[in-house]
Amino acid sequence: MKLCDFPLLSGELAQFTCDDLGADWQIGEAVSVQAHGNDYLLRQGNSVCVGKVEGRQDRTALQVQRGLTLWVLRQRQGEVLHLQSLDLVEQIQLDMAISVDEAIAEQLASRGEISAPDVPTAVGWLNEQFISAEKAPTAEMDRVFLGRFDNASDESFVLFGAGWRGNVKRDAGVLKLMSVTRLKGATVRKLLLTRTGATSSCWTR
Repeated sequence: MKLCDFPLLSGELAQFTCDDLGADWQIGEAVSVQAHGNDYLLRQGNSVCVGKVEGRQDRTALQVQRGLTLWVLRQRQGEVLHLQSLDLVEQIQLDMAISVDEAIAEQLASRGEISAPDVPTAVGWLNEQFISAEKAPTAEMDRVFLGRFDNASDESFVLFGAGWRGNVKRDAGVLKLMSVTRLKGATVRKLLLTRTGATSSCWTR
């Protein structure tokens, strides 16, 4: 899953008017935004520019100050970059493993999402749908988006992917994927970003 395919991104676009905007900015790719005096420093790979935000100055300033917002380039119109955002509650690094069993493979196969009820095939599909593994503006990382529950005693949480949600519960001391369902009209405000190492897997048998 690419970050631009994540369905819980904001419905609004922030507009940044930039000076000396090069030609290498890629639509659909992540952008980092940092404060730069009264302006903002935008970076995507080797492309860098200084921009002024048009409208919603207070909101953008707060997002950048918190440092918990991800940005994706959606449009470019001349010297103006239109960025879509995703506000997070928290961003942590965690080596997390979630158990996937035959029941999940059968569930996905019965819906026609995978060709056979095979756990390795199911894991491949889960990686495609739930792991945002792409070159970020400053580093390579794997991202997993989780819903955080208010009840701290409830050892369960939700994974959010490209149009899917996975329900995870701690079972006999192990995190286990219990079900995968379509993500329909979700308005989730509390998101937790988990970052795993590029060589580690989020899923285990």
